[in-house]
Amino acid sequence: MDALDRYLRGQDKALSVVAVPTLEQEQNRALIRYHRQIMADRSRAEGRGKGLLCAQGIEVGGLWWDGKGWTELRSDPRLKDWMKEQLEGWRKKILSADAEQRALREQIKALAPESLPKGVGAYSAAVLNYEMKGWERFSNRRQVASYTGLCPGIHLSDGRGQRRLDQPLWKPDSALDISRDGLAADDLAAALRPGASTGGRSGQKQAC
Repeated sequence: MDALDRYLRGQDKALSVVAVPTLEQEQNRALIRYHRQIMADRSRAEGRGKGLLCAQGIEVGGLWWDGKGWTELRSDPRLKDWMKEQLEGWRKKILSADAEQRALREQIKALAPESLPKGVGAYSAAVLNYEMKGWERFSNRRQVASYTGLCPGIHLSDGRGQRRLDQPLWKPDSALDISRDGLAADDLAAALRPGASTGGRSGQKQAC
C-alpha cells in the first residue's frame, strides 16, 4: 500500500505497472496462441512419422505425408504393412491440423491493421500487435526494444545494481528483428497503429 501511495503521488519508480489486456486483445491473443498450438501438433505428428521411418532405415526428405512424397513412400518395398498403418494414422492427424491451421491463419491475418510496416506481413503484424497488447502504450523505441529484450542489461552482484550494455543486441534471424530493413522500433510502433502510413528510416539499423 505504501508503494501504491507513493506511485499515486507521482513517484513512477515506486512500483512497476503491468499492462492488462482488454477483452478484445485477450480474445485475439488466445486465437493466436491456439493457432500456434495447432502448428506444433502438426510438427509433432510429422516428426513421429519421420522418426518411425528413420528407425527402420528409410530416409525421407521434405514432406513425406504430402503429394508426391506420400506416393513415393507408399511404393517403397521396404515399407511394411504395420508401418504403413501407423504412418496413415499420423498423416491423418497432419492433414487435419494443417487444414485447421490454414483457416486460423487467414482469420488472424484479417486482424492486422490496414497499413503494414515494411518487411512485416499481415500475420506477423497481427501477432506483434496483440502479443504486445497494442503499440499505443509505447512512446519511443527504447520502450519497445526493452519489452522485446533487444536492449538487455547486466545484473551485477557487487551491489552496484544494473549496468546497460554498450552495444545493442542484434537478432538477425529472429522474427522480432524490428530494426531489419532500416525500420527502427519507434517507426514500427507508429506504423502498426491504425491509420498510420508505411515507411521507415532508410539506411539506418538501430535497435535501441
